Amino acid sequence: MNATLAQNLVIVRILLAFLVVIVAGFWGLLSLFSDYPPHWSYARWVLYVLSGHVLAGFLIGMLLPLRWQLSIAAAWGAILIGVMGLVSLLRPNELDTAPPAPFLTRLASVLIVFAAPAAVALGGYAGSRVAIRWNRTTP
Repeated sequence: MNATLAQNLVIVRILLAFLVVIVAGFWGLLSLFSDYPPHWSYARWVLYVLSGHVLAGFLIGMLLPLRWQLSIAAAWGAILIGVMGLVSLLRPNELDTAPPAPFLTRLASVLIVFAAPAAVALGGYAGSRVAIRWNRTTP
């Protein structure tokens, strides 16, 4: 009976981690696709988004401490937006009549491709370390 309960808990933890991946990915997709508040700078907005990714990675690391590397999957939304930014940086649209965005803004949208997985991995590693230490100290 105990083995069945342990297997069910593992399944629940995997499903919760999957839910965190889906929610964090959509949150990253929507937050990077939307406009940031007018009184915030672009850097503050990116830090806000990355802090949400760190939190998502931390939760996944807590749920799956031995597989914390899977937390990188939570950055799928930010990676998608970053890839779109990379395409627009490498191939600007000649027919677009709007003034082009500043180069640093376009470059920051490309750097999110690397920053979001790094933030999620950092959170996942920290969450796994906390979960493993917590399991050692609880009877």
